[in-house]
Amino acid sequence: MASSGLVGAFIVVGSAPAISPAAAFMVTAGAVIILGAIMVHGRESSTVSLDYDLSSEGSQRFEALRNAFGAVASCSRVWSIPLERQEADWKRNAGVSKTVEQTRYL
Repeated sequence: MASSGLVGAFIVVGSAPAISPAAAFMVTAGAVIILGAIMVHGRESSTVSLDYDLSSEGSQRFEALRNAFGAVASCSRVWSIPLERQEADWKRNAGVSKTVEQTRYL
């Protein structure tokens, strides 16, 4: 009997909105706009722009470096192979003479 009265109290308390939907929307939209403006301002204020005047040789070297990075970026996968070790027990490793550990970057 006491549990049915408790359920009725929860329904009565939960049914009355504390704030209208329009006001809730306005508060939420305002918070999103303010937080977005703070984030954009923070990103702009922490960015440093550098301008270089390169010589002809320096410009060519920079262009070659940029092309090399472009070639790496266009690969479907990029691996790092930090460790390569000789296998002494070739019978247990299917005749393999070297074991390679690799880490996938892209």
